Amino acid sequence: MMSQPLKSTLDFLARTENDAAVPVLLAALDASDPQLQEAALRALLERRSVLGQREIVRRLHRLPSKWKPILEERRSRLEKALRDALLGQDEQSRRNAFSAVVWLRQYDLLPVLLTLLESPQCPEPELVAETLLHLAQRLHEDLHGVRNYKDRRDPRRLRDFVLSALEKSIQRWNQHQRDEVLEAFLMLAPRDHVLLKRILGDPFHPCYLKILDFLAHSQREPILRLLLSYLDDPTAPSAALQTLARRTDLKFLQFLLSKIGARPSRTAATNLRRIERVAWADPKQGLLDQLNEAQQYSAVEFLTHTRVPRRQVFEALRHLAQRGKPAGRRAAVQALAQFPGAEANQLVLEALKDPDPQVQAAAVAQLRQRNIPGALSMLVEALDNPHPLVRKAASEALPEFRFSRYLGSFDTLDDVSRQTTGQMVAKADPQALVQLRQELLARARSRRLRAVEMAVAMGVVPQVQNTLMQLLQDEDHLVRVEAVEALAHGEGSEVDEALRHALQDPSVLVQDAARAVLQRRAQAVAPASEDFQI
Repeated sequence: MMSQPLKSTLDFLARTENDAAVPVLLAALDASDPQLQEAALRALLERRSVLGQREIVRRLHRLPSKWKPILEERRSRLEKALRDALLGQDEQSRRNAFSAVVWLRQYDLLPVLLTLLESPQCPEPELVAETLLHLAQRLHEDLHGVRNYKDRRDPRRLRDFVLSALEKSIQRWNQHQRDEVLEAFLMLAPRDHVLLKRILGDPFHPCYLKILDFLAHSQREPILRLLLSYLDDPTAPSAALQTLARRTDLKFLQFLLSKIGARPSRTAATNLRRIERVAWADPKQGLLDQLNEAQQYSAVEFLTHTRVPRRQVFEALRHLAQRGKPAGRRAAVQALAQFPGAEANQLVLEALKDPDPQVQAAAVAQLRQRNIPGALSMLVEALDNPHPLVRKAASEALPEFRFSRYLGSFDTLDDVSRQTTGQMVAKADPQALVQLRQELLARARSRRLRAVEMAVAMGVVPQVQNTLMQLLQDEDHLVRVEAVEALAHGEGSEVDEALRHALQDPSVLVQDAARAVLQRRAQAVAPASEDFQI
């Protein structure tokens, strides 16, 4: 721990107006005691001595990294010394300044960097350009990351300041032709920036081709995000949208499809309709295969919203339907609904055998609208599919087989039609049993009697036998008789018990019916028992 007299001395040296204190503090920076060195650094930063600041900059490469937070807290105290070092002749100080400008986030010094970069006599133009781009990246991170409110500088105001400097440099681009100026500008400019809109709208602007080249090839995330942002622009420049569609690098494609998601926004969908060519859509390029499930799904959404020639879209869908990952196959088969014809029909038939139930369901949903031979029998078969999604799709594809329609036409059907149609309704309408039970318990006797007949014709007595057993207590003896007759098709010992109880019914007709049904059920069981004994 530093002694109190030494601490008091350093405090005095930090406050005194006597410039002789600076050499003393600089000497303390070279002391062997780390605590004394740090205290000397703090004292020098406290003073407003340009000489002291310059010496700190000259020694930055030798200062411990743990002192960086101290320098960051007092970054404004070093601005003048950093500016002098950038423009000075001392190579070590200059290199230290280039590094410090970035990690101290000295955005106010960006105009100095531009001055250096534009100068034909710049001693290290590549280092200046690298520093400029690093500084632009840091400002982009400050703008889009979690703001540190201990730093009172507003990143948005800093961006406005920086963009103003970059804009002036772009106006002089014909003189210096430093592409890094354009790149830094694109890293920070919003899509509605006046100069950016002017350049993208004017193919004769000297920077037009360079700007498009950066938008088409840059791997910098800020520029990728700028290009993607035009999807959300109701007045997006055509040049930006066409550039977006021409890129074939995987990194950008992944960014693009993540933005599209499960479905493009309304504005994005409108902009996609302005796109007539998509470079990555050709399956031969292999990009579709490198996408993950969600991205393949989004690729289908992207393509089907564009004005790309239908044949090209179909080939991409064919590839994904046959070789895509599960989500990609689902989206591709669903999108095939937009494509009539034998080729699409064949893909749908292939999809019926896909291991993914959702793909099967998407195919089942299209069978009837495609007028595929045997579609009805395929749908009937799908009603027995082990996967609920496939059964649901088949049911929705058979809207005519609904209980309400069957109920309305039941009295006009012959016995064969009642049975064949009823069995289809039982499979195709998921609400059929619920509605049948409601009819069995209806107030009107005629409805209850008809519902009992329907239960037998539909072949669903075992599923509704509990409700039928309730009808054995019905006030109308004819309803009780019909319920007894229907329970002949029931299952389980509880049915036999209910029928034996019906032998005590006050109505002779009910008793006779119960006796006959019990006898038939006993005869049906007897042969099986004898066979077992043999």
